[in-house]
Amino acid sequence: TFMMKLKNLAIISASLPWVCGSSTHDINGMMGLFNKISNYEASWVHTGSSIMENGDTSLLAVEEYECSLRTCADNDIMLWTMDLFGGLACVDDDAGCVLNGENVRRGM
Repeated sequence: TFMMKLKNLAIISASLPWVCGSSTHDINGMMGLFNKISNYEASWVHTGSSIMENGDTSLLAVEEYECSLRTCADNDIMLWTMDLFGGLACVDDDAGCVLNGENVRRGM
């Protein structure tokens, strides 16, 4: 089982030109998180619909984030990023945001 308590996390999923964005996105729920960072495109995976720009930060609400119907990249892959960098942070300094990857083979 994959489970991660999140306070701050940098997303770096390939070597990229380091062009910094400056936007912060408020995230509520697994669908919001998936749509912001799961950008891998293939015919057999689900892809997010409002991917953040490179260098942006997604600020997660305090809750447990876990897969349900079409909120994950695949049956056994929670979030899949490719050529994306930026940040994930929890609004709470006590690491109250939990990525719960129960029943998935890959978390991120």
